Amino acid sequence: MSKSKKTMTVEEKLDLTKFTTDQNYEHITINPEICKSKCTTYQCVYGCPASCYQFTESEEAPGPVTLDIVGCLECGTCKLVCPHGSVDWHYPKGGFGVEFKHS
Repeated sequence: MSKSKKTMTVEEKLDLTKFTTDQNYEHITINPEICKSKCTTYQCVYGCPASCYQFTESEEAPGPVTLDIVGCLECGTCKLVCPHGSVDWHYPKGGFGVEFKHS
């Protein structure tokens, strides 16, 4: 008799993770001017496993993509996949960030 494994979606796995966001310090920033002038592939949008990067919906937005650090897994993928150096990434301050509880 074999046990079947429960398959979980990424969203279900992220629900098992605790995030404490420091509203006074963003550990990731992007340079919208670099994004506007150099980027055509938007690898941060496609590479981020937590979907923190999204395409802007408005021409009045500061860049072609927006960043929401809430839910960031602190994996550094965004910094690695950006070929133009637009992403400035640091670990959050002590006591803040992601805490992998059950995943």
